[in-house]
Amino acid sequence: MYVCTNGFMCVYSGDCICECVVMRSSPTPDAKMVKEGQVIIRARSLKFGANFIPPRSFLTRRSYFSNEENGLLHVPKGEGQNPQAQMFSDPNMAMDMMKKNLSMIIPQTLTFAFVNFFFSGFVAAKIPFPLTQRFRSMLQNGNIDLSTVDVSYVSSRSWYFLNLFELRGLFSLILGDENG
Repeated sequence: MYVCTNGFMCVYSGDCICECVVMRSSPTPDAKMVKEGQVIIRARSLKFGANFIPPRSFLTRRSYFSNEENGLLHVPKGEGQNPQAQMFSDPNMAMDMMKKNLSMIIPQTLTFAFVNFFFSGFVAAKIPFPLTQRFRSMLQNGNIDLSTVDVSYVSSRSWYFLNLFELRGLFSLILGDENG
């Protein structure tokens, strides 16, 4: 293992073309965006600290941020940029979204393959409350015919899809907050 040009552990020596270059990106901050972020942080701290300063001071500071003529947070009509237009103007934003989606496709595919291989054809769980027959196609999806089994029993493939949305916390711990 070598330390590549980006500072990550890499199997290649010298110029790195591995995953650390492709999957990691450090966008250069735009000065305008940083300034707007700092103004929002200051306004938020004013909001939370409003009870600790005199009312006159609070009103003065609030008008400094929200004055309709020259306030820092006031955006005249027509000047706000549409988020979709912003995505097209910054190609790095679209690339970052694709990288995050790719980093979630791989663990989800592996988890589905694990459940499908080891638990295919099994009843995985029983829901502790009665359900109507309309839930049968949703809960008993899989390789076996469960037409004679009660609707409250769940096949392994359907159990995977039910838990898919519950494992976001675990994936965010393993893969990092931005990928979970």
